[in-house]
Amino acid sequence: MQDYQIAIGIVGILVLVVATMRSSTAFAWGPERETFVIEEPASYVTFNSIINNSNYGDERNFLIAKGVSEDSSSWRDVVKVEEDGDYIIRLFVHNNAAGNLNLFAAGAKVQISLPSDKTDRIEVNGYISAANANPPKIWDQVVFKSDKRKFGLAYVIGSARYFTNVNPSDGFAISDDVVSSEVLVGYDQMDGSIRGCYEYSGILTIKIRATIVEG
Repeated sequence: MQDYQIAIGIVGILVLVVATMRSSTAFAWGPERETFVIEEPASYVTFNSIINNSNYGDERNFLIAKGVSEDSSSWRDVVKVEEDGDYIIRLFVHNNAAGNLNLFAAGAKVQISLPSDKTDRIEVNGYISAANANPPKIWDQVVFKSDKRKFGLAYVIGSARYFTNVNPSDGFAISDDVVSSEVLVGYDQMDGSIRGCYEYSGILTIKIRATIVEG
């Protein structure tokens, strides 16, 4: 469908994701909500509820990660930490309202909650919310784990970026507060307004550093 075409810059971030992701039912996405297909999108503002996105698959599984040096086929829900290293966490945002309805999400915000624990398994949660969305907030999870060694995760200051078709290469700078609280995103400016339709979707990325805890 024409309404769901997307610019080359965003496709470059999305490509091969669906082949590397496992079923969302195995992970902690929520809440339970009505789902849709690209051929028949929502009649109201709702986020990440399309289950057959041609570039992504099931949008409910919207938080994934990979090592910085890994290629685009390596995005996944569970990341094994074997040594010190840098990783990218990626959060996909899509207002599923049909494009011809001209429905905008108001006050759209995102957050990637990064725990300060030092352990062998760390759950990182991502959130998307809007004042007029149904449901008002959704979430998903990516897990970092090690077989035996404890480790910690730290946000790399200044690394948060939000990519849309307006700025697909460099992205918009996002406040470092995104790892501790919800921050506004948008389309051509980060004002919380996101129109329904695939072409207005966006991608938040942050970089984190994993450090093995000795002893």
